[in-house]
Amino acid sequence: MSKFFKLKRDNNNYNIFSKKPFTKCYSINKDIVSDSFEFAYNMTFGKSEGHRSDVSMIQNQGEIFANAFHGKLSEVAFYEMASSHSIKLSEPDVEANNLETYDSYDFMINNKKIAIMSTKYYGNLLLLETKDWNKNGEYVPNISSGTSLYDYFVLVRLKPSTDNILRKKKFFLTDEFEKADLRNLIMDENWEYDFLGYVTIEDLKYIINQKFVLPKNSMLNGKTKMDADNYYIQGNNMRNIEELFREF
Repeated sequence: MSKFFKLKRDNNNYNIFSKKPFTKCYSINKDIVSDSFEFAYNMTFGKSEGHRSDVSMIQNQGEIFANAFHGKLSEVAFYEMASSHSIKLSEPDVEANNLETYDSYDFMINNKKIAIMSTKYYGNLLLLETKDWNKNGEYVPNISSGTSLYDYFVLVRLKPSTDNILRKKKFFLTDEFEKADLRNLIMDENWEYDFLGYVTIEDLKYIINQKFVLPKNSMLNGKTKMDADNYYIQGNNMRNIEELFREF
């Protein structure tokens, strides 16, 4: 098992000290960006709230779009990297599924379920809301569907940040913008990614048992106020993605 270190704490402020700099792996093809845009746009509009365990956290459409877009690009990044290691798996689905099935596992390799997660290029934490996970490492919203246990969790970092792009045009905190304007913003960017790393189900159960928790209303690095309790793993404590591909 990898060694995990808790964040440095000073009263209500928690600081990351084990960081991993962003290193571009590849640029994402424009056709894939276009398909991911259409997926995220279709997933977003017509839905009135974000898919969060805390139903009181209502998200605007700009935020929902950013999350869906980053999520789909991250799946594509993993698919491309796995394919370069001669691992065969189904291409990422760019059809807008029902929200109820959106959080099932992303890929399966040799009967191992893999969850793909995303963060911004400067991110250095894997964050998982505590309400969503039980002590056995099961994703609570999916227990009834039989897809609650993942074998691996992969964290992809994307550059640039969709949030920042939308904020520049005041799109992030609004529900009102034209599809063409939003599409132009996205397609004008050069999208890049790297892998912060991955963890296993046993790693997850360890940090849950050891209470690696970033509490609601605490401050992360003195800048970001947390809106929910989250389990966390620092970037440099995660396993190298190349180790995962060697397992297959």
